[in-house]
Amino acid sequence: MKWYAVILLLPVGWYILVENFKFTRSKYKLEAVATLFGTLFDIGKYGEYLTFVELEKLEGTYKIVANTYVPKDNGEDSEIDLVLIHEKGIFVIESKNYSGWIYGSDAQEKWTATYNKYAKTQFYNPVWQNATHIKWLEKCLEIGSDSVYSLIVFSERCNLKKLKVTKTNTLALKRENLLGTLKAIIGKNQTIYDKNQIDKMYYALKRCTYKTEEEKQQHIDDVKLHTASHGKIITTSQASKELSEKVEKVEPSYIALAKLYVKYKDEHAVAKERGLTLMTVQDHIVQAYHSGFDFGDLQLITEEHEKLIKNEIEKVGTGSSCAMKIHTMCGLAV
Repeated sequence: MKWYAVILLLPVGWYILVENFKFTRSKYKLEAVATLFGTLFDIGKYGEYLTFVELEKLEGTYKIVANTYVPKDNGEDSEIDLVLIHEKGIFVIESKNYSGWIYGSDAQEKWTATYNKYAKTQFYNPVWQNATHIKWLEKCLEIGSDSVYSLIVFSERCNLKKLKVTKTNTLALKRENLLGTLKAIIGKNQTIYDKNQIDKMYYALKRCTYKTEEEKQQHIDDVKLHTASHGKIITTSQASKELSEKVEKVEPSYIALAKLYVKYKDEHAVAKERGLTLMTVQDHIVQAYHSGFDFGDLQLITEEHEKLIKNEIEKVGTGSSCAMKIHTMCGLAV
C-alpha cells in the first residue's frame, strides 16, 4: 500500500475507532438493535442516536425506548423515534436531523427546510406527527396528557428561523439545547412515577419495538388483554402482572429471524420477506447464535469463507484481541 494511502486512511480509521467507542458505551445499540455502520450511514438514525446519547446524560430514574411501534385502532402502527419515561414525566421525541433554515408553525400542514435560494424541501408538520404518536401512546399506556411532553428535536446544523409552536407541553428545539430544556422541565416538576411504574411502562412499550408481523400481532393481543382487564399499567397491579408475564414469554425478534433463516437457508430471502436490510438480518443471526439458538446442520460460514477468515487471522496472530474477537463472533476453533 502506498504511503500516501496510509496517511489518508489513518484519519478514517481513527474516526471509526472513536465512534465505535462511543457507540459501544451507549445503550442505543441494544435499545434500537442497531449496528455502528448502519447508524453512521443513515442520517435519520444517526440523528436519533445523537439525541439518545443526550438523554443518557440525565439524572434521576428513567428508561429510554427507541423505535417503538404503538398500535392504532385500525390495526396500523404509529412509529415513535424515542420515548423518555422519566420519574418527572414522559417525553415523546420526534428526531429531525435536518440542516438549513427551518420555517413553520403548529397551524401549518407543511414545514420547510431551506438550504439556499435554489434548494428547499417540505416535510409534514412534526408537531401534528408527534401529536398522533402521543394520542396512541396515551391510549396504549392509559395515562393522562398532563404528564406527557412533545419534543421536536432538530440537529445542531440547522437554524430555527421562523417557528411558531403554541401547543401546550410542546417544544421545537435544537439538539444542543435538549439537555438544558429537559433539566429545566424536570427541575420544576414533582415526582409522578416510581421505578416500578416506569419499568411497567418501559416493558409494555419495549414489546412494541419488534418489527416482524407476528410480533406486532402479539403486541396487539397483549394490549387487548390489558384493556380487557380494565386496569391501567401504572395503577392496576393485576393487569400489569398479566401483561408483564406475557411480555416475558414473547419470542425475541432475532430468534424469529433465525428460524426464518433456517427455513429459507438464505439471508437475502429473509431480508426481502421482512423488509429489512441485509446487515440487520446478519446482526440478528449472530445474536441468535450467541444466545444458543440451534441452527441444526445449517452452516453459518462456508468452508471457503472459514478458510479465508483463518488465513487473515494467521496474518495478525491468533493471540491478538482482534483475532480472538473474530473467533468468538464466527464460532471458529482457535
